[in-house]
Amino acid sequence: MKRLISEKDEKIFRACHHDFNGLSVKQAAEKLGLTVSTVQYALRKMAKKIPSMFPILTPRQKHIYDLLDGGMDIEQVAELTGTTESTITSFVTKLHKKGCHLNRRARTIRYEDWMGSHIREKF
Repeated sequence: MKRLISEKDEKIFRACHHDFNGLSVKQAAEKLGLTVSTVQYALRKMAKKIPSMFPILTPRQKHIYDLLDGGMDIEQVAELTGTTESTITSFVTKLHKKGCHLNRRARTIRYEDWMGSHIREKF
């Protein structure tokens, strides 16, 4: 079976992709002994060949994405990460622009004792 990308490209991809090392382009270039422009060019070329493996998120974006995708809301993520809600909202906007969409689950509705007097029909 023919490879879609070279071994060098694979090393670059693994160095930068959030599911592997999650290094910045500059850090990956230093680690692999390449120039920053070589790494950027290789990533652009790979994005055309295997678009399903992109976008590449920063470690911080990946962390926030995982928290939100795990069911936390923006307030909870902001509190956990020690940032403001507007910062998390900004991250969500950047994630949407990169094509990462969160699977938002509807909040579960549960009965509380105080609701008894507000019920009009019981099933």
